[in-house]
Amino acid sequence: MLYLVAADGKTLDSKISKRFGQAAYHLLINPENLVIEAMAGDVEQMEGHGLNRVFELRDSLRGVIAGNVGPHAFQDIHESGWPVYIVRGETVQDAVRKVYAGEIPPSAKPTMKRSVHEHQRRNA
Repeated sequence: MLYLVAADGKTLDSKISKRFGQAAYHLLINPENLVIEAMAGDVEQMEGHGLNRVFELRDSLRGVIAGNVGPHAFQDIHESGWPVYIVRGETVQDAVRKVYAGEIPPSAKPTMKRSVHEHQRRNA
């Protein structure tokens, strides 16, 4: 079982990224032993918000943790069958611990009204 965590760094002491698609790193973390696999972030430029690179783990992935998730990423994550957990101001380790313990419920909707791409297109 794994969580996909949007983070500002690649360690357990890193902060949760403020936004899924603009995270410096995406971490695959096993909540039982806290083993991490780090991947470079900025998935806004990747097809499917970068979820394609973890799709083969769909049966092992227990959810996505981020500070905020826009509507397109939220839809893609949910269509992949994963819940989204919104955690702000926490370290990666604390966020994973709280989500795994059931202290943070899955989000029912995106936390951002627009995706970054929508804003960029309007200002182009």
